[in-house]
Amino acid sequence: MYELNALVRRSLEQCLPDECWVQAELSDVRTNSTGHCYLEFVQKDPRSNSLIAKARGTIWANVFRLLKPYFEEATGQAFVAGIKVLVQVTVSFHELYGYSLIRSSSTSTVKVTLPPLGVYLKALDRRL
Repeated sequence: MYELNALVRRSLEQCLPDECWVQAELSDVRTNSTGHCYLEFVQKDPRSNSLIAKARGTIWANVFRLLKPYFEEATGQAFVAGIKVLVQVTVSFHELYGYSLIRSSSTSTVKVTLPPLGVYLKALDRRL
């Protein structure tokens, strides 16, 4: 099984761009004792509201400790489950842990969709 998972990892690394934009709802947001943030991204069918896709996500502690307060200050919105986001991620596949989406850089543009408005945030190197 390891060989098959290693083949999947290598195939994803070769076929996908370094980073992808993902628009999704956060259905779970948890932090651990080391400060890493673990998320679950979901996409729902707009007509039936049933789940059509989901993926695990990770924001490493060194990024999350900067991103969370900046996000909350700039939007006035808590970084919690239930919000919709457009975020730039790296697709990762690990032989043991499977598929996940990683936000590893603190400098990116993040769009947060808050009905009825969209807010664009630009995280600047000097601010973060």
